[in-house]
Amino acid sequence: MQLNVSIPLAPKKQPVSTSTWKGEYHEDKLFVAGIPNSILKTEVLAVFTEYGDAEVQMMQNTAIVTYGDKTHAARALNRLHKSVSFPSSTRHIYVRFARKLLNDATSAKFRPKQKLTKVA
Repeated sequence: MQLNVSIPLAPKKQPVSTSTWKGEYHEDKLFVAGIPNSILKTEVLAVFTEYGDAEVQMMQNTAIVTYGDKTHAARALNRLHKSVSFPSSTRHIYVRFARKLLNDATSAKFRPKQKLTKVA
């Protein structure tokens, strides 16, 4: 005799963020990850200019998209994050606001001054 018993599974715990970033974010710049190497800058630009005038800086599998207006950047983020994939990819792109880094021109007042040392 066999018993068919179903044991309820415990709900999955939400992953705890391991990010230590406590800085600020740009409201008009987006960081985009998950871009295949075969995708051209013009293809990325075509996707993001649907939401406003944008400039694109490409890096390896990533891009920085800068808008002239922060509302255009927010609209693009909400509509494109994890919902669009490029033709040669099976994964969706990841879109978030770009971080303000310490060496960023907009954060120059937070940059520590370096001491110059003489080399003999």
